[in-house]
Amino acid sequence: MPPKAFPLKILFGLYFFAFILFALFSYSLVHPSLVLVGWKFYWQYQTWIWKNLFNNHQLLAEVYTCLIILLFAIYFFILAKLRRMKTKPFQAKMFIPYLFLLLPLFVSYNALSYDVFNYIFNAKMVVVYHANPHLVAAMHYEFDPWTRFMSNTYGLAPYGYGWTTISLLPYILGFNKFLPTWLLFRAFSILGIFLLYLSLQNLAKKIYKRGLTIQEFGLVFLNPLFLIEMVSSAHNDLWMMWPAVLAFSFILGPKIRFKHVALSFVFLLFSLAVKLSTMILLPLWALVLWKNVDFGESKSKLAKLTENYWPTIASFLMFLPLLTFRARQFYPWYLVWVFVWLPFIKFKPWKFAVVILSVTAMLRYIPWLYTNSFTDAVELQQKLFIWVPFVAIMVLAGFVVAAKKKLR
Repeated sequence: MPPKAFPLKILFGLYFFAFILFALFSYSLVHPSLVLVGWKFYWQYQTWIWKNLFNNHQLLAEVYTCLIILLFAIYFFILAKLRRMKTKPFQAKMFIPYLFLLLPLFVSYNALSYDVFNYIFNAKMVVVYHANPHLVAAMHYEFDPWTRFMSNTYGLAPYGYGWTTISLLPYILGFNKFLPTWLLFRAFSILGIFLLYLSLQNLAKKIYKRGLTIQEFGLVFLNPLFLIEMVSSAHNDLWMMWPAVLAFSFILGPKIRFKHVALSFVFLLFSLAVKLSTMILLPLWALVLWKNVDFGESKSKLAKLTENYWPTIASFLMFLPLLTFRARQFYPWYLVWVFVWLPFIKFKPWKFAVVILSVTAMLRYIPWLYTNSFTDAVELQQKLFIWVPFVAIMVLAGFVVAAKKKLR
């Protein structure tokens, strides 16, 4: 059925309903030792879904697969509808209905990752136990009931001191109570989304002399991978990426002054303090700065390449760490590092590839859900679920493009 057959409001209503279904599904993977609330209705539902899904791994994987297909189908329908609309700027006031769309994910369980539990307990180690999570592992506090549902108690905090510092605020505001602290970490993820939006707005004004359009906003901020990994799973990657995006925006424009360079460098350092992955952007940052400060009027090929394609280069550079052993070929939420540059990518095949990868990356969870294990065989299957459909779709798209050119 063509996208024009569905009014945009209906599509967003369906999207909201699909996220409600995902939120309900997410509680099938609540850790048995975790008691979120004692509300009778909640426990009736929690008991029912544990009984029917928690140990039924085949059904668990099948339900998840259906939900992901549904979410991405609606997402692509929305994008198709937006492309047919008149180009309009996305305004800050539009965040109100957007936040309403996020509500089901805000109250969902982090079914696909337990990383947020590590964020919470690392902050608790600092505030309550006066320990440095970068030097002391959580296993030294196994008497604490919050360690029972952590994914890793043996390793040290893998993130920078910047993230550890940021994580103290939601923990302190949670008054050492698990449920409000857990929800506050999600609220901080949504704050990260808003800060990314402001950073992309600032960058768009420097590159396009205008703000983000509704179409550009939808491409990034409505993607199911982006929403599930950043809100439901509450990963901290946006707190690395929005400062990096903002850092580049400060060194663009005809009149770059020392204060702009200083601000840019500070935000880039902030990004590195959260996660070191943006270190790979340092040479590009230096090149963009060099082009704008010393050779603003240069017409060299290097200057033109830097001016027109540096966001594409940035997205490609941020893709490279995803292929390392540390990324385990690769964790889906890492794709957000690449995804944030989409509104400015001018090389359309790469833009298309990134969007398609967001679909196949979410399929990576299927073998884990089906087997409930992390064996070498499962890791191989996860790679196949990412790359085989991706290559097939890219080859098919290539044939379609070639056929269209031949018919012209």
